[in-house]
Amino acid sequence: MSDTFEWHGDDATDIVIRHQRAVAIYRNDSDDLVIRQRADYPNEDQFIILTVENIPALIAALQREITPAPPQRRLPAPSASPDPAPAPAGDLFGGR
Repeated sequence: MSDTFEWHGDDATDIVIRHQRAVAIYRNDSDDLVIRQRADYPNEDQFIILTVENIPALIAALQREITPAPPQRRLPAPSASPDPAPAPAGDLFGGR
């Protein structure tokens, strides 16, 4: 283990969470859900205000975002071989 640690530059590969502004969630006087993110300067916080009816849709969308996507199923590449020859006319109707 090295005694040197770098917070900046290409050597900062051990950092798993970079700077994150604080986020608060609370209800306002109208019983709406408020999501508030702290700004770098006073009185510049960012707000998202949702009515109670929209909270389940928000939660569902967040759950979709954190659920790993299933692996993509790859279809086989199209065959380069020519189409098979058409069946003789008698074979189309069971040999009649």
